Amino acid sequence: MSGSSVGSHAGALAGLMEAWSSAAALCDGQGCVVVFNRKFASRLGRSAGELSKVPLQRLCDLNPATLTSEPDSMLYGQLNLEAGRTSRRLNQPCSVPVRLRPLQIRGSATVPWLLLELLEPLVSLAEMDQISQGYQQAGYGLFMIELLQIDLIRGKLGVTAAEALVEELVRRLTEALPSPGFLARQGGDRLVVILPGMLTVEAARIRAEEMMVLLEAPITMAEHVLEPSVSVGVSRAQDDGNDFRQLLVVAGRALDETHRYPFTNCCVALPEERQVRLLSLLAHPLASAIEQDKLELAYQPIMELSSGSIKAVEVLCRWHDSELGQQNPEDFIDVAQATQQMALLEQRVIQRALSQLARWDRSGLKVERLSINISPLRLREPEWISELQRLLDQHGLTPGRIILEIAENSFLDLAGVGAIQFLELRRLGFGLAMDDFGSGYAGLRRLRELPFTSVKIDRSLIAAIDYDQMQQSMIDSLISYARNTELEVVVEGIERARQLQMLISLGCRHGQGYHLAPPQSPAQIETLMRSGSLLA
Repeated sequence: MSGSSVGSHAGALAGLMEAWSSAAALCDGQGCVVVFNRKFASRLGRSAGELSKVPLQRLCDLNPATLTSEPDSMLYGQLNLEAGRTSRRLNQPCSVPVRLRPLQIRGSATVPWLLLELLEPLVSLAEMDQISQGYQQAGYGLFMIELLQIDLIRGKLGVTAAEALVEELVRRLTEALPSPGFLARQGGDRLVVILPGMLTVEAARIRAEEMMVLLEAPITMAEHVLEPSVSVGVSRAQDDGNDFRQLLVVAGRALDETHRYPFTNCCVALPEERQVRLLSLLAHPLASAIEQDKLELAYQPIMELSSGSIKAVEVLCRWHDSELGQQNPEDFIDVAQATQQMALLEQRVIQRALSQLARWDRSGLKVERLSINISPLRLREPEWISELQRLLDQHGLTPGRIILEIAENSFLDLAGVGAIQFLELRRLGFGLAMDDFGSGYAGLRRLRELPFTSVKIDRSLIAAIDYDQMQQSMIDSLISYARNTELEVVVEGIERARQLQMLISLGCRHGQGYHLAPPQSPAQIETLMRSGSLLA
């Protein structure tokens, strides 16, 4: 679509604009709009006649004369429009952010043409609060979406590519958003989505997962194939409050929980009253399940990346109640901690896991090592190590086959008696692993201070390793450090083939993750062991 003739370039430029992914217009060297696409006219609610030859300064608060002739120069500003003409989802005034940059067209005048692109509307919190009031009666879910690794992409590919990626993800969501849903950008790496209707926790989780699938589809940007990664925090009106700002805070806290152990890409906030109900609902059944040994154990393989052979398994706890159904590990672990049942739960897990390891030995399946998560609380119990040693003797096992994992964040609680017990475990021959390395604050200092035998690298440090040089350099340095200090490195959260290939090329020997194998039942582990390789 175009206004008045732009000479011999008219046809080519009109075609270029229609093929442009965003709402965009081309301005001549004098700063007048001469070519634009249908998206541009639609966003502004203007006809071709109204836009043709309109001076840029009448539309924007930008001064095109401030642009240099450098091809990468860029200015950001806002489009000044009448109320209600910027978005079909808004009924009040707002400003549309725009991007303006020079564009050299071969054969044209020496003064560069100007490419004007409309970005997504910037909506203030006050405006969003006003919008949310229209959803109060029907209820709504507030989804806060964080675009992970955006800073790394910005550092490697530049601001333009990072912004283009965000805009593409916004476009995907906008096109898929059911009416009368609402989408706005909050800050550089976060989006806020409002979906009307009363949502259960499960329904909210399903909606979030649908958004994640949509957003994480691969995209080509600046000649690089990117696989976006997102996390979602969800709050729900009425369950978490009715004030929009309060719901925004709750959704933000839920989003923060996705970065803590046990890691997940989605967290639906649990309001205090629901937590109280959850405690009331689960406390007694959980106590009975622990006492009667009804918890189930799953085992996730830790494999040698080059060969695909299983070198160890990590034991994880699951609970299916006959009346309440399958329970989320986050929920029942929180309840166990709140009701002082965590020590007994850990004891049951260790007992059953050691018994299973001994059964594998007797059947001729040699699982080299068993990895068990423990809390710093156990290290403060004077008799715990002797009890652990007694269980090993009972099953004919040696400490060298057991790896005790402690999360990096837990080391803030490890002092005094706990630190002494930690040293004693190593003297006895147990393997000691710092879990989730990179997610907390202990870092290399604790690796040097305490006698670890291995370090498990947190999934956040490899999320973009298949395309991000910074993460590649970081992992390369960690592997070199570990090699010099005789630490074994295990990479967690391997979820894509390209991540695996990059880790192998960097010399990483061991890893685990859903791309390799999810947590398995004992029978499934036996089948995997007999198959010889997970990569076959």
